[in-house]
Amino acid sequence: MREFLKKWDLSAIYQIALVILDVCFINLCSVAALLVRFELSAVPVEYWESVRSMMIPNTIVTIGIFTVCRLYRSLWRFASAKELLYIGEACIGSFLFNAAAYFLTYKEIYRSYFLMHLYWQIFLSICQNDLSKQCS
Repeated sequence: MREFLKKWDLSAIYQIALVILDVCFINLCSVAALLVRFELSAVPVEYWESVRSMMIPNTIVTIGIFTVCRLYRSLWRFASAKELLYIGEACIGSFLFNAAAYFLTYKEIYRSYFLMHLYWQIFLSICQNDLSKQCS
């Protein structure tokens, strides 16, 4: 029984760490998409305000989507094509929410933001997968 509780505690701590890392990465994707679009120069204020106002809803919904797509339940030490498919599903779900939320709330954003955000999200999710494999 004690071993089960220890294993559960590590599993819960591990999942919480993944969620915290995802929160950082989700917001980093938004900022990176802006900075890359404007070639690391001055980003217009209206775009910063638009992204800033959508950070909290985007983060909450994306974490929910990642949870539904089972990104926090699998053992990344044994990751396979199935887990890569989960990452793809989750990132595309987040992309669709992000695009719909911006268009339905009439936030000012450039069109390529969504594809750049998707690219960064897939890239960072795969990096997180690789990082978590090495840590476990």
